[in-house]
Amino acid sequence: MKKISWVYFALLFVLGLFAGTRIPQRKGVMHEPQKGINLHILQTQSRMDGILDLVEQNYVDTFSFFNLENAAITGMLEQLDPHSVYIPASEASMANEDINGDFDGIGVQFRVLHDTVLVIMPVAGGPSEKVGIKQGDRIISAEDIRGDGSVVILSGKNLSTEKIMRTLRGPRGSVVRLGILPYNSTHIRYVDVVRNVIPTYSVDASFMLDESVAKDIGYIKLSKFNQTTSREVAVALSSLQNQGMRGLVLDLRGNGGGLLSECLVLCDMFLPRNSLVLYTHGLRRPKTEIRASGGGKYQKLPLVVLIDQFSASASEIFAGAMQDNDRAVIVGRRTFGKGLVQEQMNLRDGSILRLTVAKYYTPSGRSIQKPYRGAKYEEDLLERYTDGELFGTDTTSHTDTVKYYTIKGRVVYGGGGIEPDINVPYTIDTLYTCVNRLSNSGVLYDYAFSYVAQNRSMLGTEYPTLDKFKKNFVVTDVMVQKIVAQGKQKGIKSDSACLQYHSHRLKTLVKATIARDLYDDKGFYSIYSTIDDDILKAINNF
Repeated sequence: MKKISWVYFALLFVLGLFAGTRIPQRKGVMHEPQKGINLHILQTQSRMDGILDLVEQNYVDTFSFFNLENAAITGMLEQLDPHSVYIPASEASMANEDINGDFDGIGVQFRVLHDTVLVIMPVAGGPSEKVGIKQGDRIISAEDIRGDGSVVILSGKNLSTEKIMRTLRGPRGSVVRLGILPYNSTHIRYVDVVRNVIPTYSVDASFMLDESVAKDIGYIKLSKFNQTTSREVAVALSSLQNQGMRGLVLDLRGNGGGLLSECLVLCDMFLPRNSLVLYTHGLRRPKTEIRASGGGKYQKLPLVVLIDQFSASASEIFAGAMQDNDRAVIVGRRTFGKGLVQEQMNLRDGSILRLTVAKYYTPSGRSIQKPYRGAKYEEDLLERYTDGELFGTDTTSHTDTVKYYTIKGRVVYGGGGIEPDINVPYTIDTLYTCVNRLSNSGVLYDYAFSYVAQNRSMLGTEYPTLDKFKKNFVVTDVMVQKIVAQGKQKGIKSDSACLQYHSHRLKTLVKATIARDLYDDKGFYSIYSTIDDDILKAINNF
């Protein structure tokens, strides 16, 4: 009853706040409980209301009552589960962008490099490209010329991604004046950019894997589930099929989830009619089953799904449905373990309550959700690293002991994400350390970006297409030596044994990173796939 009361209290308290119905409690007055409302709820509500009144009437300093209410709501929801959250009205628009599949802004991919906003690539046909902003340009300042006219300086040590996004995004049709410093120039030019709708895509890349890796196997990298996901995947599948695809690697690594509805459409593409996809159940939500319609065009296409510890929510639902129906081979590492159903409740002032109302279960009956009561929920991924699970050296069990069974009778376990059919641990190799350090420090990225900026004209002439770049571009020993030298300036040591042993892998990684700057994500993934351990393992298990 206590748990039930808290949930009702949360809803009543939040709705009461935004309806402006704080109920003052007068001394000596007994309130009759309203019909259908638990007396304990009213008593709890009175206690909260009374504390707010006492603070308002007696606190020593000035304070924001609005901020205090927000903190109270946030603290209350933290007592429920890690994913029930309150989103203030000021953050609601940004919170919905990944789900909606678009946002309003200037249309650039950027990165903070050396305390400066660096344009990685303008969105094709977007507002920035139309005014001549190019890859390698640095955005120095931004002025909302329809606002208060204040100039925001976009450089310095305290520059955050959040500040940049808040500055560059704005209402459709509004104008922002940008101070642009072109690459290798000291002259700032100013351009007026009219903000407009910017699409956010969920398919990062799709292509046929290199024949040196596999023949007739397609690859799709899916980064999220938003309102355009099923359409994007359908287009990608059709294109790959026209190129002779006879099997598919669907990459859900790093995919944190999104819209359940789009995940279900994706499941429908691959599962036979009446296959159970999932079911949900909660204290106040009856058990609800969702089954495939049988109208999918790819029910017999051989399928491998890649997952890792950052695959969550909708990604886990898809992987679990494919696994329990014996429809695909699941390859990689155990997923995050988020199997809670959130319903979004829009409040009157534009703020949002996302409240957990049920749990997801795979067709075999497994709960995807990992434990969060009394556990170090936020430290789970770190513990997987420190205890050796990600490297295949951990001998402890990370799932419950209850056995569940797939359609064909294979044993699977629940209680904390989706365990892959084929686990691919990270490589433990001391000789590979130097490559990791060069990559993780950003040295490879910085070198690739500078190389492309300095040689863009030559690269565009000699390698007008990605195919020509893949076949003919060579990363030389001299280029590697320059990267190593830049690494030393950052304190990264690289021994000769490491560089010699992993020369091919390092050069392939450099080539892929240069290709990303030239041809976007497809350039990177199509080259990196030739050395991707998960993909190589997947190919061997079709």
